[in-house]
Amino acid sequence: MSNERSLNRHLSPVNVWALAFGCIIGWGAFMMPGTQFLPTAGTLGTAIAMVIGALIMVVIAFSYSYMVPRFPTAGGEFTFTKECFGRRHAYLCGWFLALAYVANVPMNCTALGLMTRKLFFGVFQFGKMYQVAGYDIWAGEILLSLAALTVITVFSVKGVRKAGWLQTVMAFSLAGAFLIIVVSSLFSPITRWENLRPLWGPSSVSTPKEIWQGILAIVAVAPWAYVGFDTIPQATEEFNFPTKKVNAIMIVAIAFGCIVYSCNNFVTAAASPDWTQFIQTHDWAVGAAVEAMMGRPGLIVLGIAIASAILTGMLGFLTATSRLLMSMARDGYVPSWFAYVHPEHRTPSRAILFCFLV
Repeated sequence: MSNERSLNRHLSPVNVWALAFGCIIGWGAFMMPGTQFLPTAGTLGTAIAMVIGALIMVVIAFSYSYMVPRFPTAGGEFTFTKECFGRRHAYLCGWFLALAYVANVPMNCTALGLMTRKLFFGVFQFGKMYQVAGYDIWAGEILLSLAALTVITVFSVKGVRKAGWLQTVMAFSLAGAFLIIVVSSLFSPITRWENLRPLWGPSSVSTPKEIWQGILAIVAVAPWAYVGFDTIPQATEEFNFPTKKVNAIMIVAIAFGCIVYSCNNFVTAAASPDWTQFIQTHDWAVGAAVEAMMGRPGLIVLGIAIASAILTGMLGFLTATSRLLMSMARDGYVPSWFAYVHPEHRTPSRAILFCFLV
């Protein structure tokens, strides 16, 4: 590969872990305990399901760790498919990946507006524009999303060292804020272990069949919950360490994701003697639980965790999408325009800006 098309190798193992962990944990991790996890499988059932899901993802991680050292270039699964199965399979793989990755950027971006509605009393709900399926669109929330996306894009274009630093800072902010919430919940006077019951779902009496139905229903969404660790192979070309470390980094990122999902469930349930009623009376059960345990300061800490989760998802998926498009352009699957590497910053700046415009 010519120097004009090469990327800088500035990503450390910690940067790569932050890339994966930040993409795994998003807004959904702080919403689904009350809307999906607890009503379906309860506290213990969800924890078992998330562990099963994590183990399934580890199998995939082992597959990636086998392929990355053999094809240490940007593109990840697209490159693996091209080398192993040929161009037609790679074409399908690349386009499905590109659509999946790029869709996660606006998904995380628009979650910022939802966060401000929950935590800051809708301060950005001004300039009502129109409605979509009963959902109000506000100019203030759009401006907030665009401002965040612009900052993320600038960091992405300016170089992988800066982007890696920002991703790492936000990932540690996410982990640190979440740790404060979990530890505080353990010492909260309203926390009781018996509050975690029923363990297997909303019913206090569940048959073995119902228990496994609930667990398997959560296992079915686990691939969505853990999506993001697969962004690591996209950045292979920018590693400054031996690729044999990839497997351990992926497993640690998946383990952290499993802990966050499971602990969010326990925190939500532990805040009330009857979590089945609690999640019905609060449209955002995690936020209500944290506020009950820690007061307004707890919501501020939760806001830091959520904002960090959203921003790391935006940056991580923007990085993955741009590297994928660059790799596809090098092989002629998309116009060569996408393969352009900025001469100073050594980033696929055109691909990054394309994702920004989308």
